Amino acid sequence: MTERSYEQAVEQYRDTLHTLKHLGEVIKLHQEELATRITDDSKLPQNFTRFDVGSLVDILLNYEDVLRQMHEGTIPHPVWQKRGPVDISEREGIGQIAAVLPYNGPAMTFGLAFAPAKLLRKKILIKPASESGSFFQSLEQIVKENGLGPLLRNDDGSPVITRTSGRKFFAEHLSTSSPTKVFQYYGTDAVVDGRVREMVKRKPDEFYFILEGPGKNRFIVTGDLPEDRYEETAAIIAQLGTINGGQTCMGAEIFDIHADVAPKLIPLIREKMRGIVVGDPYDERTMVPPLRKAFAERMYEQIADALSKGARLEYVTPLADGKIPLMTDPAEAYGHEAFTMPAYDEKHLWVPAVVLSNTNENMRVRHDETFGPLIAIGTFKNDSDLIPRIMYSHYGLGASVFGDKLDENHPDLMQALRENVGNVFENKYMFDPDGGFDPL
Repeated sequence: MTERSYEQAVEQYRDTLHTLKHLGEVIKLHQEELATRITDDSKLPQNFTRFDVGSLVDILLNYEDVLRQMHEGTIPHPVWQKRGPVDISEREGIGQIAAVLPYNGPAMTFGLAFAPAKLLRKKILIKPASESGSFFQSLEQIVKENGLGPLLRNDDGSPVITRTSGRKFFAEHLSTSSPTKVFQYYGTDAVVDGRVREMVKRKPDEFYFILEGPGKNRFIVTGDLPEDRYEETAAIIAQLGTINGGQTCMGAEIFDIHADVAPKLIPLIREKMRGIVVGDPYDERTMVPPLRKAFAERMYEQIADALSKGARLEYVTPLADGKIPLMTDPAEAYGHEAFTMPAYDEKHLWVPAVVLSNTNENMRVRHDETFGPLIAIGTFKNDSDLIPRIMYSHYGLGASVFGDKLDENHPDLMQALRENVGNVFENKYMFDPDGGFDPL
């Protein structure tokens, strides 16, 4: 990095920063309306969609603060702590950007893709999820009505937000003739199939495919966790396993608890789960909204597979009607008749939040992405028992470790995590998307 002051490095971007901040102020005035549009589209809970739009506002209002932290190397995020100081102007070399946004978190991911591209005057083409149509229509209308319409067009006049089909968008930007240099994909791993992988392989070496999504994060509780932290840890586990109905890359799905701690911690987790509300997405109390049918069915299949292989059903939250949809006989838990998931509408099903214990690496729930409110607890006897699971995991987006003097008492475990997981959080949980504020 060149030795320049922050003021020198950012001077040429001040007009754009001012415009982004103005856009943030405008969106803030319409925050409630936009959050409701996301809930209308996706049935995500209102408390999460408010957080989503609020995150977009924060990105736009505070982007200059992020640039200062980036320049000084002080962004409080594990990925950025590894990178060190960055001069923003040295990131201008990469060309056209394409981004596919998720239905869960469309506002925040729009900000993460849009703001740095605009700052560095790069052409960007953003493909929203089909379930975000009302939100983006309202966003575009608000932007235009406030005289900021040009922001949603690139320098060549092309619209930033495109309604191209997902399949066509992938084919266009992953073709060898495409000028796209960075392809950001926010979503589940199911889309990244063999066809997409082959297309990425054929792209030039300077092409970047960034997959931001699979939320198979790991949560580890070591055997030396002080007992006075059990209750707090149980509450965090209940929250991380059910936040936004499990539909987030920031949550956790794989829970490894030391065998000496599990007998005391699991009852506390069950107790904390009583505060998790499965309900209408417009209800302020709701943490688990109706789930898209495909995700609900995948979650069910993982539960059935786990129970048939020896997992225990520790807790199931009541549905909105107060009924508890228990799987009474694991041996028969292969058909949907054994586990009631009533329809919310034609695209979504009511699903309970579920806690399983005694899960192991032979079960799909430990390997396949769930994207639903399912907490799968396994145990380990010592660090050497756990390390191979970490090394051979399909996903390595993030991990939280709760224990005492982690680097001193668990050096091999912490080294394995840092070498195999993107973000490692020590005695705290992950609640930031992995992409963070990256101007590419």
